[in-house]
Amino acid sequence: LSQVLALRPRTWRDKGEVAADPDTTHRIPGFIAEEVHALGLTEWVTYEGGVPESIQYDRIGAAQHVVLIDHEKRLSDALDRIAALEAAA
Repeated sequence: LSQVLALRPRTWRDKGEVAADPDTTHRIPGFIAEEVHALGLTEWVTYEGGVPESIQYDRIGAAQHVVLIDHEKRLSDALDRIAALEAAA
């Protein structure tokens, strides 16, 4: 979970778009393959010659869902404890 939460979304300009129009302001959101690799989330990374090349975004949602489930359980547990404390007061 901590690895997924450590991901830092970034934006960048596409090399092809910049080549076609150096003044483009269009930015693309996502993650940096090297950073995802460094976090140990190598199953999300596509490699070329052993070097991180791109992200397999179709796999990220599953891992993020695990984080969501964990947070939902923690929230539910906290709300149950608050209710119990309020009932005892």
